[in-house]
Amino acid sequence: MSVAHFVYGAKGVYVDSPTDFVVDSRAIAKRDDGKVTCTITNPSGTKTENLITPQADGTYRISYTPFEEGRHTIDILYDGLPIPGSPFVVNVRRGCDPKKCRAFGPGLQKGIVEKANTFTVETKGAGTGGLGLSIEGPSEAKMTCKDNRDGSCSVEYIPTEPGEYDVSIRFADQHIPGSPFKVPVDKCVDASLVKAYGPGLEPSQCRTGSPLTFKVDASKSGKAPLDVKIRSERGALPQNPVIKDNGDGTYDVTYTPPPEGRALERYGLYMNVENSKIVKVAQNTNPAKKETIDGKELKKVEDFCYLGTHMMRMEKDRMPKKALQNKENVGRPIGRPRTRRMDQAQKDMEGKGAD
Repeated sequence: MSVAHFVYGAKGVYVDSPTDFVVDSRAIAKRDDGKVTCTITNPSGTKTENLITPQADGTYRISYTPFEEGRHTIDILYDGLPIPGSPFVVNVRRGCDPKKCRAFGPGLQKGIVEKANTFTVETKGAGTGGLGLSIEGPSEAKMTCKDNRDGSCSVEYIPTEPGEYDVSIRFADQHIPGSPFKVPVDKCVDASLVKAYGPGLEPSQCRTGSPLTFKVDASKSGKAPLDVKIRSERGALPQNPVIKDNGDGTYDVTYTPPPEGRALERYGLYMNVENSKIVKVAQNTNPAKKETIDGKELKKVEDFCYLGTHMMRMEKDRMPKKALQNKENVGRPIGRPRTRRMDQAQKDMEGKGAD
């Protein structure tokens, strides 16, 4: 019987180190009764247990752990017949190779503060050696490791501060490929922790055509894109608000209100999720008090120049002109005023009844 096949992974391995290889039988027609069997014979003549696991892609993964040094013979049969190349000879030796280790998982890509971040370390086929894990960064991160009993372990760590962390993974006191891993850690993105405040959100500050600014504080949330939409009952404003990133987790948002009488609604979007807080701001119906004189409203500097010229032309007994020309010196020296000779003579004459 001819069987097209590929066998890979059945190469030199290390004593006491879990390893595996793959048998590919996809080149032949599938049969319900088709079966792959494997026998591994040690140098002493005893047999090594192995586990055959069918894969979703139609291949078979065979796992085993050698416990003796020397040449091991691997017989692979399909439907009771040896596949081409069988038996295979594998040389088992003592030692280790950290380069055969690998680490992967979301916890090595990025981390979240106060959350459990996980990744996996595989040492299959790497030989015998101790596995060392460490993490360094802005805060102490509690780390735990669970042996999966299949040549891999699951690692979990919980950082308490944002920043960049170094995750070091050593096998037999040597870094595995990729170690140390640089992992950025940030706070969890939560739109409910974003706050907005400032004059731009206060109805009493809203004036037609006068730019307004308010602040968005996202310092307690993780980093994410910020967008702000402002619209009135007639739709979006002609100009989008200007968003300035202050670099400290806060933003300054500036916009120009529409014509008087329109109600505004501001929608804060954080990480493309609509903020639950909608602030409705109406145009202020109580504008600032207007200054007038003789029925003329004063708006510009020229109007105040007119005010001064107008009062100078008034009659001298008019109160506005008197107030404008008043030059009374309201100050006085410290202490009792000095007495003049004429003041004393006048006082003596008054005492004798003379005018």
